[in-house]
Amino acid sequence: MNNLKLEPVILYNFDEINLNLEKDSNHIIVTDFDNENINITVQRDVNANVVLFSKLQSSVNLNVTINENANLRINVISMNNQTNDKYNFDLVGEYANLDMNVLTLAKNAKKEFLFNVNHLAPETKSSVSNAGISFENGKNYFKVNGIIKPNMKNSDVRQITKGIILHPTGECLAEPILLIDYYDVKAYHGATIGKISDDDLFYLMSRGLTKEESFMLIINGLLEPFVKDLNYDLIKEEVMSKYYSYF
Repeated sequence: MNNLKLEPVILYNFDEINLNLEKDSNHIIVTDFDNENINITVQRDVNANVVLFSKLQSSVNLNVTINENANLRINVISMNNQTNDKYNFDLVGEYANLDMNVLTLAKNAKKEFLFNVNHLAPETKSSVSNAGISFENGKNYFKVNGIIKPNMKNSDVRQITKGIILHPTGECLAEPILLIDYYDVKAYHGATIGKISDDDLFYLMSRGLTKEESFMLIINGLLEPFVKDLNYDLIKEEVMSKYYSYF
């Protein structure tokens, strides 16, 4: 989906948000309360971007319905101390498309994310990509259920998790689950979790960078795809400030 050039609509700290997206839109939702309910319906032929941003705490129940030929991109940026988020996506129209991306930084915190992606029409496509950076006593957990019902021809489900552990007490766990009830589909999942490669650090340091600069450069490569699409300078600054404070 092409990046939207619309100015974002900023929504702050609601107990419940109901969005019925009937035209192309770009929303940023700041989620810093417990037990927030967010309901989003993307109508036919609509292209939408939504950013969920939290810096204090988060316990979000997100329910999304995507209709025929609609495209939804969601970026979740979790800078907070504790997270227990649940996301449910129903792709109910042919050619519905979901592009879901999560970036989470955890230090002295446990952060849990549960995703259910339901392909309820043929020719639907979903991608869930998680990036977790675990600092001291930081725990990032991702459970992703990709579900394709019978007769959902040419559905495409993808799941990927990247975890970087920057401290011996950090943890990252991925549970990618595919529940496929039809043969004529595409399904893929994978996970890469570990510390930053010594070979990568050695290469960068051999080019004149310090060890800290090398760390920063590698992790900035993970942060950049999220930050560049925010279209909101204040949140960009908060993301980068929180990240640098963890070192």
